[in-house]
Amino acid sequence: MASLDPKSPGPYEALYVSPHEDDVLVSCPGRMLSERAQGLRVLVVIVFGSAGRGDGPAPSSLEKLGFDVLRLGLPPAHERNAFYNSYTRTTFERHLEDDRVQADLVGLLEELALQTKTRHVYLPLGADGHVDHRICHEAGLRALHEVTGRNVFFYEERPQALLPGAIRMRLGALGARLPPAAADVRDDASLTRVAISFNLAPFLAAERLGLLERARATGRVAAGYRAARAWNPGRALGLRLQPVLETMEAAEFEGLLGVLSSAEPRIAARFGSRERLAREAGRYAKKLAGRAYVERYWLLLPPRDEGGLVSVPASASLG
Repeated sequence: MASLDPKSPGPYEALYVSPHEDDVLVSCPGRMLSERAQGLRVLVVIVFGSAGRGDGPAPSSLEKLGFDVLRLGLPPAHERNAFYNSYTRTTFERHLEDDRVQADLVGLLEELALQTKTRHVYLPLGADGHVDHRICHEAGLRALHEVTGRNVFFYEERPQALLPGAIRMRLGALGARLPPAAADVRDDASLTRVAISFNLAPFLAAERLGLLERARATGRVAAGYRAARAWNPGRALGLRLQPVLETMEAAEFEGLLGVLSSAEPRIAARFGSRERLAREAGRYAKKLAGRAYVERYWLLLPPRDEGGLVSVPASASLG
């Protein structure tokens, strides 16, 4: 399908905010395909990059699969500011001028939510660490946190979310408060395992970092790990989140891998290969739910009222 006019996108039941091309395709394919199979209209908003089609005159991977795509065309980090001249800066730091970028995006997302009348909004959790992902997370939260009648979910960006410790570190950084039954996020790896897994990740190899830059990045990961050790999910004072799982059986997972072949270049750069993606995703799914394939989303719950009570949306289970 063609890229849409930002001024009149039309009504949609589900809206996915993707920082870059194919971010949601490799992170949320199961949920996106499930919603479309239910007859829901799904819109993917790609925030950073060209305002035209993702692959020049040819349709992008998402469009080949039949999803509607809206490109906002904001300049990505390496184009908008020379400050982002290293992996460490792009992944662990943020320039003050990005406050303006985030404020602009808040306005755009507020307008889109009104225009599309969407019921489900999916935002990046920020586990990727990239500054563009964090801007999308924070802008989406500010634009939609107080909006009623919509469910806001944070999706775990892959491949970073598949690394040991990544989700615990991100939830700890957010100070997320989890319900008692969800307090075990099953992501309590040792620092040694976290550091080794990070350094062996294909996406890091694709960055071709020098030894000094790799050491800096590893040090920042270790600092995030140590900070997250103090996180108490049952008593934290940050966002209130409820995990929601999208699962698939083995046969469905095989079909999903076929769908992802449309994003083969992205998969090769981020996961190493489709075979490695299948292996890592399968290991993650077994850890979370003992299933062939699982995507985990974090539903944003309303804050507690003064009496300590909370109303949870009836659709929280996505049933």
